[in-house]
Amino acid sequence: MPSLYRQMSDRGVAAHVVMPAAYQNSFLTRWACDGAEYHPYAQPEEAPTLTAATLQPGQPSYTLVYFPEYDLICHGSGPDSPEAHAELRRTDRIVGDLLAALPRNGDTLVVLTADHGQSAQRPDDYVDVITKKVMKTLLRGPVAGEERAAYLRTHPDHHAEIEVLLTPHATLLTADDAWTGGLFGPPAHADPRLRPRVGDLIAVPHPGHAIRRPTSPAPMLGLHGGWTSEEMLVPVLSVRV
Repeated sequence: MPSLYRQMSDRGVAAHVVMPAAYQNSFLTRWACDGAEYHPYAQPEEAPTLTAATLQPGQPSYTLVYFPEYDLICHGSGPDSPEAHAELRRTDRIVGDLLAALPRNGDTLVVLTADHGQSAQRPDDYVDVITKKVMKTLLRGPVAGEERAAYLRTHPDHHAEIEVLLTPHATLLTADDAWTGGLFGPPAHADPRLRPRVGDLIAVPHPGHAIRRPTSPAPMLGLHGGWTSEEMLVPVLSVRV
C-alpha cells in the first residue's frame, strides 16, 4: 500500500524526512519513506537547520525528524545508564535548537514522541529455552518479534510442547486471539494481509525476563515490546510555534 508520505504528497502536502545519512538507501527506508524528500544528516546537531529549511511559506508540509541514537544506547547500556542520560540531555538540547530555528508565526505544530518505552534487562534474566534444536524440531521458522514479545510459528503437532517450555517464563496467547482481540488494531481496520506476520503463538515474558534467541546478538541491557509500565510509557509532547 502507498506510504504515508506518498499519500500526503498525492494530496498536495510536501513530505520530508530528516534522518541519518547512513539510513538513506536502505530497503526499509526506501519503502517506508517513499514519496518524501530525504534530508540526510551526519550528526543530529544538523537536524534543526535541515528541518527549518523544509518549511516554505504558504506550502502545507509534513516533516519527520528521526533521532535513533537514544534507543540504540538504551539497548546497549541500559535506559538507566549514564550514557543514556547523557544522550537524552543531548537530544533535549537539539530539540531546543530545533524550536529556536523555526519561524514564530503560529503555523507550525511540533510533536515530540517515541515508538515505545524501554525497560532495563539483567543479562542473567534471559531465558534460554528456544535453542537451535527447538527451532529445528518444534518451530516452522525463526522466532520473530522482540526478546520481550516473541512471535512463534509452531508445528501443529508440537504446539503443546512449546507451551510447556514457555509457560513458566511468559504469558502465552494465540496469535488469532491477539488479532481478533484488537491488540494489533481494531479488527474492523486490521489488514488481513498482515495477519501471517504474527505467527501462531505469542509469548510475552514476565517482568524482568527476556527470551534469548539463537540468532540474537549479545544480550542487550534495555528491551521493549512487553507489557510493563516502562515499556508502554510513550512520551508525547506538542507545541505550536
